[in-house]
Amino acid sequence: MFRILNETLWPGQPLGRSLTGTNRTLNAMSRADLVKFKRSNYVTGAIVIAAAGNLTHRRVLNSVARFTRGFIHGGRPQFTASENNQSASRIRTYKRRTQQTQMALGIRTCSRHDKRRFALRLLNTLLGENMSSRLFQVVREDRGLAYNIYSALSFFTIPGTW
Repeated sequence: MFRILNETLWPGQPLGRSLTGTNRTLNAMSRADLVKFKRSNYVTGAIVIAAAGNLTHRRVLNSVARFTRGFIHGGRPQFTASENNQSASRIRTYKRRTQQTQMALGIRTCSRHDKRRFALRLLNTLLGENMSSRLFQVVREDRGLAYNIYSALSFFTIPGTW
């Protein structure tokens, strides 16, 4: 369901592609392609090492030093920016033989850098992020209209989705 939603929100763009690829793209990939991808993307500019607790900076450095020797030095990899040229709503349907109906509604939102993201996170929590949300309480608990209902946010560099 979410694969179809992302394809509909971001047609022909990287955000609209399946994370796991397709049979065609996986079969076309060679070992050399994977090694090249790793060398280009798994570089020092794209790695974050986080530690929490009663630690000192020196102790963390000493602890991870043996793992970081093999890191490839490089800057943050480039990415293809998304396009937001949608001028009308889009609807897609997909039929399968099943006893269930699933529906996904998606809208584009602000980026992970936008100050409005905090208010959107609060709204998402109230409306549908958990079992005490308005959607869950009214649609599932009070009316029994759905087994599962929720909302979720994804914030990216330029756009976001809800």
